[in-house]
Amino acid sequence: MFGDTHLNPGQEATNLKIEDKLGRQPIGSSLVSYDTLWIVAMVCTQTDSKDVSELKTALVKMAKTVNAPFFGLVELDAAGDRSTAHYSFLSVKKDGTAYQWVAVAQYDLWTQGQAPTFTLIPA
Repeated sequence: MFGDTHLNPGQEATNLKIEDKLGRQPIGSSLVSYDTLWIVAMVCTQTDSKDVSELKTALVKMAKTVNAPFFGLVELDAAGDRSTAHYSFLSVKKDGTAYQWVAVAQYDLWTQGQAPTFTLIPA
């Protein structure tokens, strides 16, 4: 799990291999970026077109019908953005003699059409 986003059940083993190689949990945005690139590559290889409107239609269809490697299906809104979103805002904080990233706020859009929530995380 990354924030409030769960991995595609079939990818837990892959995620554990990545964790083992890195020595830490991978940053969630890197996995989301991989999924994004994967979906775009699928659209490009399966759509014989350079027409933007055709590519957009294919992207929306591909995102909601084909499981991306880490997070599965992606539901897009009318603008082509993810219909749900979960973001953490981080700040660098001193911890003794070292510095670390610490979550200071959370932005969540749980359901398309509903207002998002923004929550400060107490120090």
